Amino acid sequence: MTKRICFCWELGGGLGHLGPFQPLARRLVAAGHAVQVIVKDLSRLRPAFRDIPIEAYQAPIKTSPAVPYLQNPPTLGHILLNKGYRDANELASMSQAWRNLFQRLQPDLILCDHAPTALLAARGLSAAKATIGPGFFCPPNENPLPNMSPLRDMPLPQRAADEAALLRTINLALRQNRQPELETVAQLFHDVDRNFFCTFRELDHYPQRQNASYFGAWSAEMPRAELAGWPTGAGQKIFAYLKPMKALDELIRWLYGRKLPTVLVGDRIDFGAYRQWSQGSVRFYERPIQLDGVRRECDVAILNGNHGAACEFLLAGVPTLQIPITFEQGILTQRIVDTGSALFASPENGRQVIGQLSALLESTSAKVAAQQFATKYQDFSQQQGAERLCQQLFHLLGC
Repeated sequence: MTKRICFCWELGGGLGHLGPFQPLARRLVAAGHAVQVIVKDLSRLRPAFRDIPIEAYQAPIKTSPAVPYLQNPPTLGHILLNKGYRDANELASMSQAWRNLFQRLQPDLILCDHAPTALLAARGLSAAKATIGPGFFCPPNENPLPNMSPLRDMPLPQRAADEAALLRTINLALRQNRQPELETVAQLFHDVDRNFFCTFRELDHYPQRQNASYFGAWSAEMPRAELAGWPTGAGQKIFAYLKPMKALDELIRWLYGRKLPTVLVGDRIDFGAYRQWSQGSVRFYERPIQLDGVRRECDVAILNGNHGAACEFLLAGVPTLQIPITFEQGILTQRIVDTGSALFASPENGRQVIGQLSALLESTSAKVAAQQFATKYQDFSQQQGAERLCQQLFHLLGC
């Protein structure tokens, strides 16, 4: 019997939200089920899902600026305040918009990536519900919610007071939409059938989490360009996968000056200013490339703290320089640094980036730590991880 699975993505950016669902969608469709996706950024959909028959819809998201805007939210609850959870009327409207979509689509399973308002809208519906992702947007079942990082350590009394106010707003929105209310904010993420953590224990954004099921990490299964050999150069091979950032120009000029063989893949980066160097030691790609050979051959990878790419290179035993841009990437970067396999730098400070990269190129301990991680998970297979989770989805669907 055909079942309907609705994947929801509301907050955050990049292919890292959609990519890991793509192998699951392919397997679900192959099994005869219907896949629906409600996503924040439809422009990210086509490259990964081009050959998979799905129904796609734009997610109802907050488009107006939050007033006031919290610059450094210490908990996930404080992030929600910036995303429409400060005003009950606004929240009730967004939630009802999600609920209208669910009522039209009639899913049998609602699968939520970074989609708190989708979870809110799903309360009281008969469909099975689950969260899926690396863990950042599914905090431990604690009241109040824990601090996300020691760098933003809000005292317990203040967290409790702020969360009590947030809970009142959420419950007022739920009452407006005649839905079951919450006893705690954490209940929003845990009053579901399953929490699926697509990461490794060492990389969970909340290291204190207990009794979690980790399925590992994988990327979208899609055609990618092959690396046509490494560019001419001398010394260690460097791979970089980066977004636009202030330190980028200084980093590229340093790499070119050192003549280190470097492959740089840009996510929405305009490399026009560097085309005259394209025949030198730095080669530029504007689309993702096949990483199998790159992971085996490169000595160091430079990343923005993005989860998927970080896992790819850790599993290959490659040390990384992490240059996080978002707070979520900053937390993950700290977890990777804690393994001993990485250094980090600010995306605003080119001199720091170059200094940390130089140190990493000379480090033997980072290489050893990365290889230890790879050895621990040497039996992990991306295909088997995705298949294992998909079997859990079939179970939720009663298949």
